[in-house]
Amino acid sequence: MYYDYTRYTYGEREISGGYVTVKIDGDVAEAARREAEKEGVSLEEFIADCLNQLLESLTKEAEKDT
Repeated sequence: MYYDYTRYTYGEREISGGYVTVKIDGDVAEAARREAEKEGVSLEEFIADCLNQLLESLTKEAEKDT
């Protein structure tokens, strides 16, 4: 499975212009499906949320470095 996202949200801010392709398959894809189902969201929404969390974490780390 491939999911392409070109727009993210960070808090109240929308960040766009980036591009990332996420490939999930096998056991990881099945685990993501189960987690999305538990949370009552689509697989796409679950993956987008994970990417948003990653972006937020990376942004915080980058801010520490400056």
